[in-house]
Amino acid sequence: MRLLQLFLLALALVAGGLGQSLEAVLAKHSETLSTIHSWLQTQPAILTVLGAARGVTMLAPSNKAMDELHNSNPGFSAQLTSDTGLLTAFLSYHVLSGVHTSGDFAHTPAATFPTFMNNYPGFSNVTGGQVVQTRAKDGAVTFVSGQNAESRVQKYDLHYDNGVVHIIDSVLTIPHNLTNTAVLQGHTAMVGALRASGAELPFNHAPDVTIFAPSNDAFSAIGSLAVNLAVQDVAGILNYHVISGQVQFSWQVFHGGQLTASSGASINFRVEADGTWFVNSARVIASNILIGNGVLHIMDGVLNPSNQTATPDPAAATQAPAFAGASTTTCVPFTSVLATAAASTGSSTAAAAGKTTATVTATAVWTASPLPTPASSSLPHSPLAAFPTRTRPSHTHTSSASATPGPSGDEPGGEVGSPPKNSGPGQTAGMGVAVVVLVAGAAAFLNW
Repeated sequence: MRLLQLFLLALALVAGGLGQSLEAVLAKHSETLSTIHSWLQTQPAILTVLGAARGVTMLAPSNKAMDELHNSNPGFSAQLTSDTGLLTAFLSYHVLSGVHTSGDFAHTPAATFPTFMNNYPGFSNVTGGQVVQTRAKDGAVTFVSGQNAESRVQKYDLHYDNGVVHIIDSVLTIPHNLTNTAVLQGHTAMVGALRASGAELPFNHAPDVTIFAPSNDAFSAIGSLAVNLAVQDVAGILNYHVISGQVQFSWQVFHGGQLTASSGASINFRVEADGTWFVNSARVIASNILIGNGVLHIMDGVLNPSNQTATPDPAAATQAPAFAGASTTTCVPFTSVLATAAASTGSSTAAAAGKTTATVTATAVWTASPLPTPASSSLPHSPLAAFPTRTRPSHTHTSSASATPGPSGDEPGGEVGSPPKNSGPGQTAGMGVAVVVLVAGAAAFLNW
């Protein structure tokens, strides 16, 4: 009898979240969601389509998150309210395809979820829609977007007629293209090499790519060789660092695995017991960085297409270069290309000082050398130069038994902490996702 009572109570709580529209849920939680609600109300057509699309998950930034965006990037915030196309892209990136409850996220340590930002020229070139990542640890769920920006869930599982809303503590960052992402991450040698070889445009616009970018130190380690490379040789080496047609995240790589690079040569993977992984002999030092057309991984070595059998020494702090006879130089190869561009604008302190290191800023690169519009319509133009970088205030996230979420008010919804233990993948099927309607709704939303 006790189990039956608990079951009926849980059923009543879930049912309490149904029979109401998305707008009703947003209005009901106005103390937390009034800002994003008001933004949606300025675009009634978007709100209507979003509310009608069946089987979706909305990651709704809290009022505090929206205030943080406005205070840190007032120009960008103002542009969002005045540019319907930009606002649509921004909102669509906060909507996941499918109904995903807290249990779906918590049961998977790392995963990606496609968003409604699909086939959107200028913002994304990923088949099936640009993704957000999730990381779950000790029951706490974090969403990871462009530039590895993290957004934590403040409240889970606010159900409405056609989906579910989770409240997050910061806005998602739309992934930049490779050029801007690499510069913002401090890997300017890769960008300089792409620009010097003429490969920057295809690397930024080819759909569905996995790119392995050597760090500046990695390029310095072969500096004596790099300074004497012909343009075609640089292009050949770079083509060995990209996999076309596949977006491969770290959890999809397995020990002894092998993939074919755009150059046609094989790339080999090695994964250690502690999770450290290598590409040929290069150690991956940063992984799963979203870019506009795929994913970026950073390595401590430059791959050599003529040395495909290079193997690492996992016990060594640094790996020997894959290029025989190469030696380290103090100047970072290829960065003079960016420093020259920055100097022409006078906007970079580093360039003004005549430095050719990784201190050239992303702003200087964007203003000094914007990417040209591709001649072919098959390569959508995706500079994303308008998007600022959001600096997230550092803070410590804690999770304890007292923070374990549970029902809140008359509607399912958990506060910060571990997701409700009674939620899980089974709830997704119970929502009755209508795939055909979802696809039609997503298409209508993105083409608005």
